[in-house]
Amino acid sequence: MSYDNKSASNRDLTDTFFDFLAWVARALVWLGLGAFLVGLGFMMFYVFGPNLTDPGKIQQATNNILILSKVLDAGVLGLSVGLGYLYFGEETLGPLILVGSAALYFAPLALPSVAGTQSSAGTAALGAIQSAGVLGGVVGIIIVLLSVIVAVRERATLGAKKDTLKLGKDVKAEKTQNVLLGSCWQLPFCRKFVRDRCPIYHSKRTCWRELVGCMCEEEIIMNAMQNKPVAKNDLVAASAMIPRNHKLTDAQKRTRCKSCVIYNEHLRHKYRVTVPAIIGTYILLYLLLRSPLSTEFTGLITSTGRLIGSFTMTGSGHKVAAPPVWLPEILTAVIFVLALSYTLKIVEYLYFNLKI
Repeated sequence: MSYDNKSASNRDLTDTFFDFLAWVARALVWLGLGAFLVGLGFMMFYVFGPNLTDPGKIQQATNNILILSKVLDAGVLGLSVGLGYLYFGEETLGPLILVGSAALYFAPLALPSVAGTQSSAGTAALGAIQSAGVLGGVVGIIIVLLSVIVAVRERATLGAKKDTLKLGKDVKAEKTQNVLLGSCWQLPFCRKFVRDRCPIYHSKRTCWRELVGCMCEEEIIMNAMQNKPVAKNDLVAASAMIPRNHKLTDAQKRTRCKSCVIYNEHLRHKYRVTVPAIIGTYILLYLLLRSPLSTEFTGLITSTGRLIGSFTMTGSGHKVAAPPVWLPEILTAVIFVLALSYTLKIVEYLYFNLKI
């Protein structure tokens, strides 16, 4: 079998494998949706059903809820994992799963007052709904974290290359020239033949500040090809030799820079430096603010319970149980993860869309 045939065969196997994974994900979504509706429907029955007093029926209901809680958990897990695979990369996916999970978690604050008299079976059903919300929240957090990690990794390694593929395969990087946050002449794609005769290099400036460079001005290339002399030991004289294109406005020149492979490499370097700084800042803020924010979230959850109770006619004197200790901690972590995610998206937009 030839090399081309082997490559085609490998591609076919890869495509088949990913098609199979997509099929599994769609099956998980539909099966998960069915299990979720069945589990939630029966839980609603026990919440709104009759107040059981017979010990035998209470025990039977408790056993049923134990089984149905597993069905509900499996539904939430299948639905969230399947959607996570099919729509991974969608900015709203993780937050929407977290919102849905929060609705399940806070159900015990609203449903008892709507249902009226609450039986022990109804209480157990509400606990199962709340546990399903916690499970969905964990999956949502994982999806958000994975989205952040993948986005950072792709932009840090392929960001500039993705934006400059249109320049063609003949534009090659000089692997030995790659100084972090370096000047244009210290980055890949700056060709040594041109660099040795480039007035920008000898004046120690950068092409994106001068709005002219070897990737956009033919005069620099022509001077290099003609071996035109350039001042190599005089910064002022070299600066005076930088060609100026008066046919274009500065805005047009900046637009030209945004499509330059060298400038995009410079942006990728800025991204590589900015991302760790942002992550480190958020970690530091989390360590400093974790305790006070957890306390604030505890009060917020309690206040939310009272507010829901007032709207559901429970009465202002309704006593809301304090949330478990771990819940405010999770909420604090979720807020920081979401804030980090959208901060990185803003940075990515500034560097790779606006290209500033």
